[in-house]
Amino acid sequence: MIEGIDISRNIMYLTGDITEDTVSYFISRVNYLVEHNKDREILVYINSYGGDMYSAFGIIDYMRVCEVKIGIACYGAATSAAALILINATGEIVMSKNSYLMFHPPWIDKDIDENHMKDLKNKILDNLVARSNKGKRFWSNKLKKNYYINARKSLEMRLIHRVLSY
Repeated sequence: MIEGIDISRNIMYLTGDITEDTVSYFISRVNYLVEHNKDREILVYINSYGGDMYSAFGIIDYMRVCEVKIGIACYGAATSAAALILINATGEIVMSKNSYLMFHPPWIDKDIDENHMKDLKNKILDNLVARSNKGKRFWSNKLKKNYYINARKSLEMRLIHRVLSY
């Protein structure tokens, strides 16, 4: 058995910090599941407070080129980079009813070029606009501070497809 996957149910678990190591972890497990269940959508269970935005975009890029759809279910929280990964799933996107998403402005690093930081913020904004029913002005306003969204509101904003209930 490979850590972090349930091959019989075609599930992968993504928890903890999103780091540069998470990209290879994600790709290797997705590839393993595709190899063993070629015609089935992969479901990723996510519970993460986020992390490195570059790594998040690496995972998003890989989901977009993967030969099968990748759905994501949030149990707990998907914040920052993890929230961006969740809303960019290529399959069904769901949240348990007590889960939360959180988006925030990118943290400014004094050592990073100001134009690069603007570009990164625009990439985040473009993703949020494309994946929701809200415009750039709305998201620019909300990203001035931490913006928490519960499952029901995430559904209303079309960030997810459905709320899981019990």
